Amino acid sequence: MENYYIGIDAGSVSVNAVVINNRGELIFEYPYKRHFGGVEASVFKTVNELYSRFSFEKISALAFTGNHGKIISDRIGGFYEFESIAQILGSVFLQPDVRTIISMGGQDTALYILKYNGGNWELDDFNTNGPCASGTGSFIDQQAERLASSIYGKEDISEAHLSEILEDFITLGLDSKNSSRVACRCTVFTKSDMIHLQNKGEKLQDIIAGLHVGNAS
Repeated sequence: MENYYIGIDAGSVSVNAVVINNRGELIFEYPYKRHFGGVEASVFKTVNELYSRFSFEKISALAFTGNHGKIISDRIGGFYEFESIAQILGSVFLQPDVRTIISMGGQDTALYILKYNGGNWELDDFNTNGPCASGTGSFIDQQAERLASSIYGKEDISEAHLSEILEDFITLGLDSKNSSRVACRCTVFTKSDMIHLQNKGEKLQDIIAGLHVGNAS
């Protein structure tokens, strides 16, 4: 009988989940969903849906990671793994020769550099952003929401439509042929830069592309 294993990332912004079988094959990836602060309710809803879909008897284990993963795993009895370890192990599993891993979460961004010795990986270097929100997923969200009125031509943008806004935000950035220079070391400077570029009349897609290039740099 094929058994299943559920992994849930209860992050600062969203809840993500995957299901693998006992051969380590990815069976199902739960649609990305923001929890808008209701992380526990979102996790419980996700777990219930996955147990209904794959049958309680066939699920061998439930594991958590992410900012809220430890609290929830303690509450319902699942296994917990620290998110940095989960990110590295997951990346090595999917891409055994991976050397560089960049994790961009809602509250932090991390860089892992791996090296290999006798076929085994070692963490060669690690860095993460400081207390500033620049370079994080939440900051990208904020800029997408701020520019939504320019994209859609109206001010009243529902929080529930944020995922759609982000898709259009990313698509616009990909359409850029000449990305603007945006300072991304500080959220205050970044916002000021973007407003200044808008006032200068630079194309919105170039400003968005500049934001992404600056964050990646």
